[in-house]
Amino acid sequence: MTPFVRPTIVAVAALVISTFFPATAAIGQTPTQPHIPDSDYTPADKPEPAVAAPPQLPATAFVMPDVPDSWNQATTYNGSKLFARFSMPIVIDYNAFTQDSDSVKQVGDQVDQWDLRTIRLMSVGTVKLRHPVHYFISLELKGPDHVLTTQSAVGFTDWYVATSLGPLGQLRYGKIKEPFTYELTGDSANLPFQERILNPFFVTRGTGFRLDNTMAHNRMSWSVGLFNSWWIERQAFTSSANDFAGRLTGLPYLSKNGDTYVHLGIGFRYAGDDGDGMMQFRDRPESATADYYVDTGKIKAEHSINTSLEGLWTRGAFSLLSEYARARVDSPTTGDPTFWGAYVTVAYVLTGEHRPYDPKVAYARRILPQGRWGAWEVFARYSHIDLDDAAVAGGTMDKGAFGVNWWATRRWKIGFDYGLTELDRFGTHGWTNSFHPRIQWVY
Repeated sequence: MTPFVRPTIVAVAALVISTFFPATAAIGQTPTQPHIPDSDYTPADKPEPAVAAPPQLPATAFVMPDVPDSWNQATTYNGSKLFARFSMPIVIDYNAFTQDSDSVKQVGDQVDQWDLRTIRLMSVGTVKLRHPVHYFISLELKGPDHVLTTQSAVGFTDWYVATSLGPLGQLRYGKIKEPFTYELTGDSANLPFQERILNPFFVTRGTGFRLDNTMAHNRMSWSVGLFNSWWIERQAFTSSANDFAGRLTGLPYLSKNGDTYVHLGIGFRYAGDDGDGMMQFRDRPESATADYYVDTGKIKAEHSINTSLEGLWTRGAFSLLSEYARARVDSPTTGDPTFWGAYVTVAYVLTGEHRPYDPKVAYARRILPQGRWGAWEVFARYSHIDLDDAAVAGGTMDKGAFGVNWWATRRWKIGFDYGLTELDRFGTHGWTNSFHPRIQWVY
């Protein structure tokens, strides 16, 4: 039985089971509303903000050329039985480095290069049955630097079906994000910085079930999920990693016009070993083409217990975002080490716009420029990753970075950041300067 047939069987089973629940939407959702994709690079011109945005300029009114808004209608189908919408993001990076001699000894020469970060063909929609079922599928073309020897350059980054279970919330099954940390849950196209840094503490996708809901009049949200890829990977259940993850968020303050808010969240993740009693934690310096700077290597371990804290304060054009994540590893042979990481980011939109908060997904969406010259944002971030503890010497990495983003239209963003990374590993301190321009278009 192929990996594509198995998800189909599960999807059909989910549809059958869902018919026994009342056709009532989860809190804050309508039965026929297409499900907001649980993925990166979500189109920005959807009615997502918690508070209605001001009237938008036509897509062709900006200085940066863009396709007309009428294309949205041409790539959307809304029939009596099916709603479907097509979207496509394209992200291109350039990564450049300068290193001192100690850095070269630690990680080798880092190569300056262009990077096709992603091209994705995505479709989101709703099958309008008596009990509506939402779907999302994302087919990705990856650049050569993101393809391992056992992987294809083309593959499904996301696929899932979702349906309402009435007051219980919305249940989805497929290849989806595990609900852990703001950085992972948030759409990466919305974040001020261009790459995530807490990578040792989560996986970007897992295959399994996830249940989401909001409460307290959309001022709180919760999400829990159970993941095991044994069916897709054709492994025995006992030899495939079991992950359990959950995230709880609250919005203690939201101004009437939505431009000022406070977001708080906590996360929990149980991560199982990789099937042979081993685990590995590693991270790059916010570059998809760089080598792994901190790396524990394979260590004998049964599981890790990961926890996280997150906070976001936005006041108009200013925002402050910070997170902390920790992994306590059950590894008696190495002394049960504890690894941790944290970052703090400040950002300011020079043209006055802000990121609208979306309570359905519990994070802030991207900046929607209000003037024909687009929106200009400056940001800075400091991060620390510590994979040194007990008998494990994975290294510690500190990085300071600052940059600027030009949100040229609702689809175009051109960004640049400079970073200085200090790596403490192998008994030396190495320094790396990195330069990272990005061009992205999210249709």
